[in-house]
Amino acid sequence: MQLEENIKAEGCRDSLVTWNEVIVDGHNRCKICQAALVCIIKEEEVMDPVTRKISEYVKAKHINLKALSEDSGIPYAALYASLGDANRDRQMRGHEMIAVCKALEKNPMDFAE
Repeated sequence: MQLEENIKAEGCRDSLVTWNEVIVDGHNRCKICQAALVCIIKEEEVMDPVTRKISEYVKAKHINLKALSEDSGIPYAALYASLGDANRDRQMRGHEMIAVCKALEKNPMDFAE
């Protein structure tokens, strides 16, 4: 019950662990996400283009990274490395994307390909 409430409130913060496309850890999280229509993100496949799109959005809207850091709860250094640095040395993590989207009041699917 607590896991379900947390997922509905915060999204799926811990990645599912898979091996050859089979879930080896996270069966309960997966079922709860599916029932609650919470998006499960396979980070290694989607986060680079998502990070790029969020970065472009943040720059186009002149959003202050310090304020975004405070609103999302993500450390400024992590946001800067993902969104502010021209080289984008760091991809956003799935749970960070959800937190940023909540702070921006944007649907995460707006940044999906």
